Amino acid sequence: MTPTELRDLVFARLPAADDRGEQFVELRPDGVVVRLPHDDAHFGNETMADGSRAVSGGVLMALADTSMYAACLVVAGPDTMAVAASMTSSFLRAPQPRDLLAVATVRRRGRRLAYLDCEITNADEYDDPPGATVARADGLIAHVVGTWALRSR
Repeated sequence: MTPTELRDLVFARLPAADDRGEQFVELRPDGVVVRLPHDDAHFGNETMADGSRAVSGGVLMALADTSMYAACLVVAGPDTMAVAASMTSSFLRAPQPRDLLAVATVRRRGRRLAYLDCEITNADEYDDPPGATVARADGLIAHVVGTWALRSR
């Protein structure tokens, strides 16, 4: 499966409201890398003390949700029905007004459940050295963990 084929599959199955222009950058044996292009519509209307605005936590959770769903399809196969059973997020810092990058990884897959995590960072701060087994993001914006129920279609 190519990144374009995966994107088409994901958004054929998800509601249209979930499509925020994500780009599926890389498919890995254990997950995916997804870029969310910068868009002012992703920012909340509330201004912080320094005059800046923060990306909505809902946008960050939606990016993690879409990325982890795609990771389930990569690992379990395109004929899998994957449904989020739980998601827990930690928002660690406000993102800069630039593209975001989500790295969703299936950490363990059983017969019926998959356990994942998703790291979100500004795309230009992401560091994934060649040969590394775990991606490293120095400027982590959010860390999301989730459990997904898996079924055959």
